[in-house]
Amino acid sequence: MIHYDPLVLSQITLIETVTPLLTQLENLKDEARSWVIPVCYEGEFAPDIEDVAKTANVTVDEIIHQHTLLDLEVFMMGFLPGFPYIGLLPEIFDLPRRIEPRVHVPPRSISVAARQTTIYTINSPGGWHLIGQTPVDFYDAERPDPILARAGDQIRFKAISSDDFWRVRSEIKAGQYNLELKK
Repeated sequence: MIHYDPLVLSQITLIETVTPLLTQLENLKDEARSWVIPVCYEGEFAPDIEDVAKTANVTVDEIIHQHTLLDLEVFMMGFLPGFPYIGLLPEIFDLPRRIEPRVHVPPRSISVAARQTTIYTINSPGGWHLIGQTPVDFYDAERPDPILARAGDQIRFKAISSDDFWRVRSEIKAGQYNLELKK
């Protein structure tokens, strides 16, 4: 997105400035990574998954299947540090935001709305439907590169059990977990 003041910069000058940059977009695609992100869709990690399934008139297993089915693109980053807007999900996820947003959404929560999915990176309010949680930190101020994903990256979600969630979380904290990159 480009914001400009037409009283300061003419449209022609803007086009002349931006057009050469468009040739660099192919280079960005070469730098994109393909992540496999583990997600627990069980119990306390997925407080809205049953409501999402009911609204979509499918089973919880089908919601999980549909959420893990595709390689999805990180469209852009925003709202919070390292917060990726990812999509497009299958049509069953064409849901409005929650009528009443939550005051507190835990970090690493996986949410859905309007055929997109996101990963909350820090404690914050939020109005999307929470269907899971990943043990992977998408934002960690202590890392040399604090933000995990970038716009243009591909993400495939992979269902894991709550036991696997805690095992992976422990490995991450100990610096012993290597996030899977898709070939």
